Amino acid sequence: MYKKVLVPIDGSSHSDRAEQTAVEVAELMGAEVCLIHVIIPPQYTAFYGETPIPISQNVMDELENRGKALLDEHAAKYSGSPVKIRTELFVGHPAETICQRAKEGGYDLVIIGSRGLGAIKGYLLGSVSDRVSHHAPCSVLISH
Repeated sequence: MYKKVLVPIDGSSHSDRAEQTAVEVAELMGAEVCLIHVIIPPQYTAFYGETPIPISQNVMDELENRGKALLDEHAAKYSGSPVKIRTELFVGHPAETICQRAKEGGYDLVIIGSRGLGAIKGYLLGSVSDRVSHHAPCSVLISH
């Protein structure tokens, strides 16, 4: 039934539970799992006159290094598992990136945590899981 499962992770307990659920489902179905982490680029906040000061490359490098470390750490937990685990890192809007990746990658299922690290911001702006559930091109399971 499901052959490709996409799991967004951000280091929150909700995404950890989604990841565990995905591995269990994948083992039962003979599916592969792709752990995805989406870096939200920092906004331009400083201005010099009329010109925004761009975020330094050092800041972006640090965010990418942390994202890669998070993905590596989570994938390593399943090194002895029969489930094939892949990882992908992107920069962008989380919900849009997850939905786009689900479509382009031909995923059958997205398993996502109900809340991430930005729970208050998600409440105010609309949660990533809610947006993914409405716009993903495949089935979405929201893990609590």
